[in-house]
Amino acid sequence: MLKDYLDKKSVRAKISVSSWEEVVDAAGCLLFHNKMITTDYIQAMKDTIIELGPYVVITPGFALLHARPDKGVIDIGMSLVTLQTPIAFGHEENDPVDVAIAFSSSSSKKHLELIQEIVELLRDEDKMAAVRAANSEDELLKIL
Repeated sequence: MLKDYLDKKSVRAKISVSSWEEVVDAAGCLLFHNKMITTDYIQAMKDTIIELGPYVVITPGFALLHARPDKGVIDIGMSLVTLQTPIAFGHEENDPVDVAIAFSSSSSKKHLELIQEIVELLRDEDKMAAVRAANSEDELLKIL
């Protein structure tokens, strides 16, 4: 299913950012430009992290960015960014982050399906190592 939502317009490899907010902006802008969300959703993702802390950093080096569907979701979408230099989100155990996926979904069924697909990706250590090593969008898409 990941390949159904990730394409050349929704992945970026080895981006250069200097804060977790810029990670959210980068992943969110891919969703926005693909008409999956409004800009309100990007801000909602940041606000959620500010309010609840870096709970989005769910495993070492990986952030799963999202917000409530009523905060600007237009359609089901996903974006993936890898970082040139890992960035701290403030998570004691799982920082710094070098891979982030943002997703939008207004359907609870699709929401769960997307999370299951992401968990499968995270469980595959070889695939995650390849994602981290990929230097281009084409490489990322081939891995996924």
